[in-house]
Amino acid sequence: MTNNKNYLFLLTISPVQSFIAQARKTQDLYAGSQILSELVKTGMKTFDENISHSDKEHNIIFPSSIDSDSLPNRFIAKFEGTATEAKGKGEKIEEAVRKRWKKIAKDAVGNQSVTGFDDQIEQHLDIHWAFEEITKEGYKTAYKKLESLIGAIKNVRPFEQYNYQYVEDSHTKEKNLIVGEQGRKCSIDGQNNALFFRGIEREDGTTREKLNHLTNGKHIGGFLLEQGEGLSAVSYVKRKYKDETFPSTAQIALMQAEKDIEDEKDIDLLKCYKKLFGNKDNFIKSCFELIQKNVVQELHISDLEDNKNWLENFDYQLLYEENLVIKSIANPQQLRVAKLVLPKLKRYFKQKYYALIIFDGDKMGKWLSGDSLEEPYKSTELQTFHKEFSGLLAKFGKEATEYINTDKHNGRTVYAGGDDYLGFVNLECLFDVMSNLRIKFEELVGKPLRDKGFTTKNITFSAGIVVASYKMPLSEVLKKAREVEKIAKNKADRNAFAISVMKSSGEIQQATFKWYNDESASETSSNWKYLQKITDLLREEKFSNKFISSLSKELYQLTGTDLGSIDEEHEQLEEAVKCEIKRLLKRAKSTSKNVSDTDLSDIENAVLSLWENANPTISVNKVENFIHSLHIADFLHRKLNKNHQQNEN
Repeated sequence: MTNNKNYLFLLTISPVQSFIAQARKTQDLYAGSQILSELVKTGMKTFDENISHSDKEHNIIFPSSIDSDSLPNRFIAKFEGTATEAKGKGEKIEEAVRKRWKKIAKDAVGNQSVTGFDDQIEQHLDIHWAFEEITKEGYKTAYKKLESLIGAIKNVRPFEQYNYQYVEDSHTKEKNLIVGEQGRKCSIDGQNNALFFRGIEREDGTTREKLNHLTNGKHIGGFLLEQGEGLSAVSYVKRKYKDETFPSTAQIALMQAEKDIEDEKDIDLLKCYKKLFGNKDNFIKSCFELIQKNVVQELHISDLEDNKNWLENFDYQLLYEENLVIKSIANPQQLRVAKLVLPKLKRYFKQKYYALIIFDGDKMGKWLSGDSLEEPYKSTELQTFHKEFSGLLAKFGKEATEYINTDKHNGRTVYAGGDDYLGFVNLECLFDVMSNLRIKFEELVGKPLRDKGFTTKNITFSAGIVVASYKMPLSEVLKKAREVEKIAKNKADRNAFAISVMKSSGEIQQATFKWYNDESASETSSNWKYLQKITDLLREEKFSNKFISSLSKELYQLTGTDLGSIDEEHEQLEEAVKCEIKRLLKRAKSTSKNVSDTDLSDIENAVLSLWENANPTISVNKVENFIHSLHIADFLHRKLNKNHQQNEN
């Protein structure tokens, strides 16, 4: 007679936000996401391998598929066995995940021996797991207890001190052990010692190393690291992970511009320009092509023999003339030829801004706990819902990734775990992408849940959108994206978006709206569409943007410099603002364009609707929110209008 019981098992890997978001390059960001997915996948496979396949009760409940490219940092599974077996399974899964993490790190570092590398790798990840018996009280009770148990485990965080550094006593010459880490910190995480670094390279081919005497780091040549950059073990592993490439922010910003080149001669010239930034042989071949095209004159091969600072990897930042400097291109021959070629192409490459989008499902805790469900799924059939919900989220994540990553939509996904998403989008596609993601989420997740009787409620998501220059530090853009997503959830009470424009001048414009205000309307992103309509009509130059500055000035005079909200009880003042909006819009009509009555009606409806909906909750200042939304539309129209892109701000 066996004492087998049904158990619920949960494993989670952390830290998540810091592991992914601590990034200096988009490649770091993407690699962090992919590594976490790979580790969770390892845990799921190990679970499956350690369960008897004759046991019909075993299954992985969440996530639904082990084959997804983007997995969350946790998985939930159910199995039959004894408590001793459950403990053994947990230990085996943790061991397999740690082993896989060390293998990823080993693949990155190769045969190099770097003091402190293993210590930093071993101490970085927190792997927590627990199991809970499914008693007569059922799956739902076991799930709640398991979540509470994991939360308690996470609150107790044991840590170890680093003990790998020694410093020599100047008097006794003895080497004394340092507890903890001392020395130059990682350029990305700012916490751990930099174990890998690249010096500052001089024009004569020599290198000025920038490393503290307490750090016995490994010098990395080539261009994996930027000049003067130092990386910890974890940051280096992300940078080296599978040697995969992910588009830089400059490439995202220029995706549409590159596709807009129609002249075959310019297309060929761009190919030659890119080949300049390879090894010496490719550089010479490219130069000969350029000589034939009468772009450069005779090349003196002998000048190339002694120079070592070859920039071997093309970066889209080199399509901006401002980056053709010795700091970016240390090889003087490459720099000289680049300065001859780029002026013939630079008219195409004016766009310097891109968008970062981040969103996740609203009130996911209530959905997973069953509080938002109908019976019997709310209580006795919660497991059925978890399985179905997981499958729907996985399908949405897969389709969202495929949709964004097409050439048509000019974007790239960092991760799409189902209810959460992080990705980059070219400005040209920003409005359509966000509208379509809203539609896909409703079609692939919301509607099926209602149709199958799980709930009568709408499941929604909130988004943070940041428009920033490619020169803005990626860490700051990520930080702002997280911040505005929280604003959409907290200040706008979810089912909302917050958009922030981070100008190169340092000025920030920010606006927050519900996706829609009329719950009965079929349009699920009407306020976003209003913002798009204003941007489009300004871009078509059917209306002057002067109405925005005039309206801003008048509202400042009405409400003061702090832009305090107009008291809605003063109906006459509210009506006066609406009348003034209509008057200014009529004056803003272009006299050189064919502006139809429909155009005027459309922009009036869009601006007035944003005014009406500018305070989704009392915590959002209506006047400030409204003015900022108009200035954001104005900024986007100028960035999307090729005649105005030279104006950086």
